Parts: sequence; structure tokens; C-alpha cells
Amino acid sequence: LGKEHMKAIVDLLIDRLRKRLAHRKIDIELTQAVKEFLVEVGFDPQYGARPLRRAVQKYIENPLAQLILKGEVRPGHKVVVEMEEGQIRFKPQEMLEEEVLEAEVV
Repeated sequence: LGKEHMKAIVDLLIDRLRKRLAHRKIDIELTQAVKEFLVEVGFDPQYGARPLRRAVQKYIENPLAQLILKGEVRPGHKVVVEMEEGQIRFKPQEMLEEEVLEAEVV
């Protein structure tokens, strides 16, 4: 698989995560830089997309779960995931009411 295919797989994995989070009325958005980081750390021509799935779990799902458990991310939040100084940063924001409704539909 090429890197373009890997970017599409990142989008699919994040869409699945968004659907799971919608049940909690939480939304997530990744910047392009974060997606590119995930492709870089998860790209392995020998093993295909398997390392990519683990990268999404390690760098996105696990830290997000910790934020939810700590109460830093709650229902009604949209979490913007950005790269800052080479680090992934999670920025929870209150969603507008129409965004909450849209997240539920996803």
C-alpha cells in the first residue's frame, strides 16, 4: 500500500472512532499534520495497514480514553487533535448545539 492509501485508511479509522464517540455526544477532528504523522509512524510496506491501526490506537484512542476518564473530555465536547512542536495535542472544546446534533447523526 502507498501512503495515499494509508491516508484513506486513517480517515476510515477515525470515522469509526467518531461513530463510537457519537454515542457519548463527543466529536473528534484531526488536523492534516496529525494524519500525516500517523501515516509516517504507521507506514510499513511489509505489514500493510496493521501498524497504522496500532498507531491510531496508541496516539489517538488511548490518550483520548484517558482524557475521558479524567473528565477533561465530556459529552458535548469536540476534541481537535493538532501537532504542536512535534507533539500531538488534544484540545477539547464545547460544541455548539447544532454540532452536538450533527455528531449524534454520524
